[in-house]
Amino acid sequence: MVSLSYRQKRLLSQTIMYAVAAIIMIYCLFPIAWIFITSIKPPGAEFHIPIEYIPSKVSLDNYIEIFVEHKFHYYLLNSLVVASATTILVLAIGSLSAYAIARLRFKFRISSLLTILVVGMMPSIVMILPIFLIIRELGLMNTWLGLIITHAVFSLPITVWLLASYFAELPFDLEDAAKIDGYTPSSIYRKIIMPLSVPGLFSAGILAFIASWGEFMFALTLTHTIQARTALVLITTLPGAYHLKWGMINAGVILTLIPIIVIVLVFQKWVMRGLTAGAVKY
Repeated sequence: MVSLSYRQKRLLSQTIMYAVAAIIMIYCLFPIAWIFITSIKPPGAEFHIPIEYIPSKVSLDNYIEIFVEHKFHYYLLNSLVVASATTILVLAIGSLSAYAIARLRFKFRISSLLTILVVGMMPSIVMILPIFLIIRELGLMNTWLGLIITHAVFSLPITVWLLASYFAELPFDLEDAAKIDGYTPSSIYRKIIMPLSVPGLFSAGILAFIASWGEFMFALTLTHTIQARTALVLITTLPGAYHLKWGMINAGVILTLIPIIVIVLVFQKWVMRGLTAGAVKY
């Protein structure tokens, strides 16, 4: 039996690790690559037999058609406005809730945090009927505001949890010193906690933006015209009654993915920090 040295064992383990990572990466990225390849084929070429894995001719007709015929830029604007406003609203409310739970001493604060988390784990499909009835009674059907409120409700639990984790890691000596200087809790929150928590707020904000951008079910249920519908909803309406324009559908998917890919690539450090937030310390 051949015995391996420590260096050889380490090299072998790294090789296996990289090979497994490469297989997982290919498995995850292949669908996106295939969607992109289909989107740059001339219309109708996606039905050719044999299948062209590498298009013989590159065409941007699908992208031009989705913008000219279906006004895709308006739907992208709706998605951007709703996701951005949702992020701002979630951070404003979530940071206050997280500050109270993580920094203030009151009864049932741990229970309240767990309750928020449990509510956030509730499947959204269970809430679709009551949310629809509430939004309709408020007169917010087919509006940005209706979507913003709905998305914010479902993004708040994870935002509160992440920010509470971040706030709990800040030293309490800062607040003690501020109280000696005459600061009130609201002043401590605005002038001390918030400036020190910019990385945590940024991380939670990115996750809230991505969640709102990718939300489909409520965007489909609560909107019905170009004035409020998001890009994801438009993509589902592109198939015709007797013909599937897969090239144009895939072009819409790629255009919808681009902002998220850019955000994750540019701000991946903050995204990972939000996903791997440590345990809350109380």
